[in-house]
Amino acid sequence: MAGSGRARTLATMIGALWLAACSMEGPSVAGVPGLQWQLQRFYLDKATEEGGMCTAPAIRSITQSTVLEETEEQVVMRIRYFWRDEQMRQDFELLPLTGSVSCQGFAERDFTLARMTDGSLEVVGMTGETRNVQQNFGTRSGGGS
Repeated sequence: MAGSGRARTLATMIGALWLAACSMEGPSVAGVPGLQWQLQRFYLDKATEEGGMCTAPAIRSITQSTVLEETEEQVVMRIRYFWRDEQMRQDFELLPLTGSVSCQGFAERDFTLARMTDGSLEVVGMTGETRNVQQNFGTRSGGGS
């Protein structure tokens, strides 16, 4: 019986930790809670680096943020960050003759955040290189050839 009590306590603790993790907003940027994760997700979904050679970069850390513009509708922030593309790093290790592209480094971009009706901010745009499936892979939109 004592074993089942410990198992129940352990299950309760795991459940509480899981709920706490799900409710976390994430690290703040410029005093905005949860903004770092938003910036990282937006960048991961859209960005390329090194002239399109690094097609899956991820922001590893944000080193500086500056508010460039703030209105009732939006906020524009310049974000300086360290990025790395693990996928391309592995490819370059397999194919070392691809040149001297190192898919990691420091960079900065301006991110546009829309102010929502509840006052929260949502990332809606960024400057810099982005993935363009049609341009990069020669595909056509509309499903026809």
